[in-house]
Amino acid sequence: MARSLNSAQMAMMAVFLLASFAAMFRPSIGSSVSPGDFYNSLKGYFPPEPYPGYYDYLFSCTDKFSGLCFGEVLTYLYDNYDVMSYDCCELINKVGKKCYDMNVETMSGIGAKAVKDRTFARKILQRGRNLWKKCLHLAAAPSPSD
Repeated sequence: MARSLNSAQMAMMAVFLLASFAAMFRPSIGSSVSPGDFYNSLKGYFPPEPYPGYYDYLFSCTDKFSGLCFGEVLTYLYDNYDVMSYDCCELINKVGKKCYDMNVETMSGIGAKAVKDRTFARKILQRGRNLWKKCLHLAAAPSPSD
């Protein structure tokens, strides 16, 4: 007889899957993910478009991320991995706050829909704000190669 999962079990499975997905792109593994591939693989989890052209702008500005940097951002947000490279922080600052914030908001919406838990989305948004501040501070420091 098949056993059905309750909502808490489904949420835990979704968190596990998202964390596993993010862990696949952890920089220490040396993998990268293109933002386009990431978003295309999760289209079913997209929150509704807040206004016409939102996703067009998001995909356009996100293409400026390198695959490795985007993987670092995913890992930082979803997998509680607190390391961010200087080069990635520099790129986050170059992409700009509007594009960065739109990415974090979209990722939090995808996460919330996948796990059906708004507190998860709030955690992603908070980690996103923390990462922005961290990168502003890091980018103000001299380059490690100097």
